[in-house]
Amino acid sequence: MEERDKRIRAWVLVKDVSPEIIENLKEMRTKWEKKKDPEIVVIRIDGVLAGTIVNGTFKEKEFNYKYVMPIDASEDRFKKAISDIEKIIGSGNSLLLKVNSYDPPYPQDASGYITDFEFGKGEIHSIKNHLKPKRQDYSPGFNPWG
Repeated sequence: MEERDKRIRAWVLVKDVSPEIIENLKEMRTKWEKKKDPEIVVIRIDGVLAGTIVNGTFKEKEFNYKYVMPIDASEDRFKKAISDIEKIIGSGNSLLLKVNSYDPPYPQDASGYITDFEFGKGEIHSIKNHLKPKRQDYSPGFNPWG
């Protein structure tokens, strides 16, 4: 078994639940971030709009899922993570998208983008001495703090 096969990467889409539930998810993510547990990483919790691409433009479309949570975890911790998420949001309030192929094949080969506005922000990690604004030539996960 390849080392990568020992980790699970997925996105949890969360339905339009109450603001209190989203705050509880954010508190859970912050708690896991502070533990710096390499076995589970809930990368972020983003509010999203759904839609279709029509003639090269975004057309918003009603969709039951309003938040997305990228997760990267060991097999054992993944089970705990999704169980903890379900306890907070309730059964049936999510859709799980589990990664089964990768392109590029390794996360550090992916690229990211940090806007000028975002560059000066961030409450957990200072990036000013390590990165630059604009396009990153590697994943935002490829950073000096792990």
